[in-house]
Amino acid sequence: DNLHNVRPSFHLGFWPFLVLATLTGWNLSPHPAAANTVEPLPRPNIVMIIGDDHGWPYFGFSDSPQTLETSAEPTPVHDLVDTPNLDALAASGALFRNGYSTASTCRPSLRTFLTYRGLHSLQWDEVRENVLHPEVGTTPWRRESARFRTLPRELQRYGYLSWEGGKMWEGTYRDAGFTHGMATGMGGLYSSIGDQFGRQDWEIENCGSTAIGHAACAALAPFRDFLDEAASAQKPFYAWLAPMLPHAPFDAPAVYKAPLSERGLTDNEVDYLANVRWFDEFLGEVLAELERRNLRNNTLVVFAADNGWGSNLELLAGYGRGKGTLHDLGLRTPIIFSMPGQIPISERSGLVSTADIAPTILSLIDGALVPKIGPGRTLALGASDENPDPPRTEIIVHQEGGFAVLSPPWRYINHPNGEQALYDIAVDPFELQNLASAHPSVVTELQTRGTAHSQELLSRPKPTELVADVRDREGEPAGAARIRYRIGKTRHAAHSDSLGWVVLNGVATRQGKLSGANYVPSFDQPGTPLRWIPLVSSDLILNLLGRPARGKALASHEPLLGRVTDSSTSAPVTEATVMAVSSRPKVSVATTTGPNGEFRLDGLPANTYKLKVRRPGYRTAKVPNIEVRPAQATRVSVTLTSKR
Repeated sequence: DNLHNVRPSFHLGFWPFLVLATLTGWNLSPHPAAANTVEPLPRPNIVMIIGDDHGWPYFGFSDSPQTLETSAEPTPVHDLVDTPNLDALAASGALFRNGYSTASTCRPSLRTFLTYRGLHSLQWDEVRENVLHPEVGTTPWRRESARFRTLPRELQRYGYLSWEGGKMWEGTYRDAGFTHGMATGMGGLYSSIGDQFGRQDWEIENCGSTAIGHAACAALAPFRDFLDEAASAQKPFYAWLAPMLPHAPFDAPAVYKAPLSERGLTDNEVDYLANVRWFDEFLGEVLAELERRNLRNNTLVVFAADNGWGSNLELLAGYGRGKGTLHDLGLRTPIIFSMPGQIPISERSGLVSTADIAPTILSLIDGALVPKIGPGRTLALGASDENPDPPRTEIIVHQEGGFAVLSPPWRYINHPNGEQALYDIAVDPFELQNLASAHPSVVTELQTRGTAHSQELLSRPKPTELVADVRDREGEPAGAARIRYRIGKTRHAAHSDSLGWVVLNGVATRQGKLSGANYVPSFDQPGTPLRWIPLVSSDLILNLLGRPARGKALASHEPLLGRVTDSSTSAPVTEATVMAVSSRPKVSVATTTGPNGEFRLDGLPANTYKLKVRRPGYRTAKVPNIEVRPAQATRVSVTLTSKR
């Protein structure tokens, strides 16, 4: 393998506020940002760049100790790859060197990128089983994403257009919640129409560093058309760019292969590293297009790979303990967040996951949008390594009946066939020496933690949300539809937003009934109450269908956002119940505060509300006359007083 057995340097690593008057028991001034975090941004554009089969050693900025034999001498692989655009991107923002995908193959890994709270593939499968449940209705295979609360679908609620280009397994772009895209159908069992975006129409004379003059690269034409439409609509955008590189086929233009061939590398090494160069050229074209449109400084560019590759660069998945396995080479990926002038330049050593990407994106728009539950964490993108969440001490991945636990310096693998392995990655980063028999107590401990983690992923979350997509009989979004629901003896009511969505916050912790004003679940008999499944209700979108609501349409509205803190310590108060009530129209909506004490109340038509906040151990706070107005967010902060 030409891998030196040396000790490597392993890195563990706005909206306008409505300022309200101060009321008794409440501090209604905007809450200060947490230390070392980036202030919420005015709805930035977002471009997600996804590398395909791009192993972590194969970047110019990689710290991998791997070498390859050349005609001169063994050479560090990061000196052989040519990735100037990726290197520049990593140097322009927050670089997390020790990121990990949730799977070492594309489809389960990409599911995590797609969902709004970074679901692990095990959780996706659990939701899918409920999507196919008779109470929920049947959904064709590979098209269940139409019923998922995906990141593009969530962003659409806040004014974003979204575009899909390249590899995206889960049905059409519309199924996955994108407003625009290339996946208009499935081209076969293992592909979707549009997979070749970024590779197709790559003209060497017009694309990349070899382009002549300022000719337009035809491979990016669909993306440019989308940017034109977003500019015309004057809306922020989210783009998914997955050009299936450096994935097979290994047919990079000869101009990318020639410099590598001259170094005396094997044909396999030349083919793979040339595709890496091709991917880097594609990234350069994307960044140049953003620069040309003066979008770079207000566009968040995120990079990560779906999975890794093998150490020998053999053109076969799984060879060299890489793709398709539970080994480190198949799972590790750098993760980059870049937005010049907004995200400070930094290099991080902590363990992070691709499950953290979606919550972090949402946190940059507004902290109250961050999912309260889920495997993902919000990453601090300020100038220090400090993270507002407890830092990860381990990464656990489950795949095809096996699992791996990374708890530095140890890495434990419980293979699907029952075999166990333990590696000291501080001295053996490529996992060549199995130490399981020499450290039985470590094996037992990590095996126990891995088993418990799978149970944790599939346990009932608290709190959860029930999300409904309300449509009229013609299938068009039904805004301002009144939805009534109850938990136990408590009755609530909320209204759908302009897109027909209603999010019933923090109430679906056990089974209950839902009914609407002339709306019923489209997959049930009219008038039949729906019983939802608490485990999955945050991610599964229920469809309601019926007649338009009677009476005057309610004004469009923005959400009520806020944060609850302790009056003595200023620490966030979690799991506090927040309820907004009005009499005309009759609305009663509740939620609970998340890990940072933040809350979000949807389903509130423009009106004046009474708020009540409760938390065991604290005095209940009440406040009247909170105004929710059309077309602007309302934000409040509250301090609760302890009973002690």
